[in-house]
Amino acid sequence: MLAGCSAGFLNVAKIKGSHNAMKTGMLAAEAIFEAAKNDNGLENADIKNYEKNVRNSWVAEELRQSRNFKAGFEKGLWFGLAHGGIIMNLTKGKEPWTWRHTKKDCDSTVPKS
Repeated sequence: MLAGCSAGFLNVAKIKGSHNAMKTGMLAAEAIFEAAKNDNGLENADIKNYEKNVRNSWVAEELRQSRNFKAGFEKGLWFGLAHGGIIMNLTKGKEPWTWRHTKKDCDSTVPKS
């Protein structure tokens, strides 16, 4: 199970993630508690409710709204700013497509000269 900061629940548009990390950590703890209570221990517990609980929480809705924000910056700063403004202020995640961010962040950094 990945929860909290290790799962990468960062909202890139708002540059916020600690509230998402805390909420998903709480959902993980609740799922573990339910599994331990129902399965009489954690050795063979099936923690299947965690993903469903995250998908039904406000965290998933917040991340869905900003899912296309970062990909616009692959076409440059100004396009990314304009695209991000449209995504966050007009469509608010209701666009029928999802752009994939294809370049790793570590590939974007260069040595300091």
